[in-house]
Amino acid sequence: MKRLISLTLVLILALGCLGLVACGGGQKEEADSTTEAMSTPEPGEQTVPAKQKTGSGGCTWADMPMYPGAEKADQYFDGATTTPEEYTESHTYTTGDALSKVAGFYKAQMPKKGWHQDKWMDVEMTKAEWTCQRGVYSMRDGKDAAIVKITDKGEGVTHIGLKVVSYK
Repeated sequence: MKRLISLTLVLILALGCLGLVACGGGQKEEADSTTEAMSTPEPGEQTVPAKQKTGSGGCTWADMPMYPGAEKADQYFDGATTTPEEYTESHTYTTGDALSKVAGFYKAQMPKKGWHQDKWMDVEMTKAEWTCQRGVYSMRDGKDAAIVKITDKGEGVTHIGLKVVSYK
């Protein structure tokens, strides 16, 4: 029960953070020196080295489908955190494809990677011309969670925010 409450709190915090990250908090941010100090992928690179799974069988970044052709948006890089109890990783990507096409990809691909869709919803945005959809997924009886947030700000670019959380 304690883990379920913790997972719920992590999901609530993660949804809020992903909302700010994927939507830029209402403002476009420039990459700071901390982001530049991280390894920067080549243009067009779409994968992140997967963390090794532990004996506990928890999910890792390798369990997340990557949208074909999406490019990593480094100014919103969150990265990975691994502790003895938890593994968390999140990143934001961009694509020129429509929100509906990206949403269809994740709705189809997440179950193929073992994820159960807990909820898929339209997200109310602060600007009328922006649209957003969010999917919440789980596996291993709720010990692993994933959030997919897809945002279209009406600029011809679709933002894809992905986050995984695994309790070991």
